[in-house]
Amino acid sequence: MFLFYPLVFYAHSVNTPYNLLWKKVKNDSISKDQIISYLNIYIQKAQIEKNLLEEYKAIDLKTEYVLNNEAIHLSDRAIEIAKTLKNDSL
Repeated sequence: MFLFYPLVFYAHSVNTPYNLLWKKVKNDSISKDQIISYLNIYIQKAQIEKNLLEEYKAIDLKTEYVLNNEAIHLSDRAIEIAKTLKNDSL
């Protein structure tokens, strides 16, 4: 006999609106790994849409959840983005 457990996971992709992804990221009840997964989707969506402000926002938050060496790499990318954005965007 096979038991099938219902999955309480909703598939999110780059087609998911930013505000829904951001709500998932800011949800306190999900794990750190899930937050990183949602942030990766958010960053990928922003890169596809060439939305530097949203990419910066997600990268900035992701640095709080990853190891130091990855955070340094992400910070370098955030600095590159910040240089191309207008000052009033951030």
